[in-house]
Amino acid sequence: MCLPNAELSHGLDEQRFFEEFAPIARSDALETMALLYHGVLPAFRLERLELLASALASISRTGFKRLEIERCGKNVVDLLGSLRAKGYAAGMSSMGPLVYVIFVARDARATGELQALCATHNAHWLGCQSGLNCGARVYRDELP
Repeated sequence: MCLPNAELSHGLDEQRFFEEFAPIARSDALETMALLYHGVLPAFRLERLELLASALASISRTGFKRLEIERCGKNVVDLLGSLRAKGYAAGMSSMGPLVYVIFVARDARATGELQALCATHNAHWLGCQSGLNCGARVYRDELP
């Protein structure tokens, strides 16, 4: 995970953004759904990082996600561009500016390259995290 230097969106700023750009165009919604159904989901099922990279890049250039990324500014746009140019499966979380990269676990070469890209693009390297890979879980806390 990488955290570029960019403005966070919250409160009234985030509300104004949604008021200005939502709802999204029907064609953008359908394209995003198609990219998820025909790109992201099969990429995980087939363990094909190149398909995931392509699908995430396309989603980032489509509709609302494109606007969210552009809103975050040059540091985010440039970091994502460099990650994609090197073939990484990368995207921006929610309204950003957190950027995630999905790659093979314990790949020391990739980790080093990602740290260097963060440094080049004025982003903080937050480290690697493993996925749970078990689906959603619901926990029940007992009330006293």
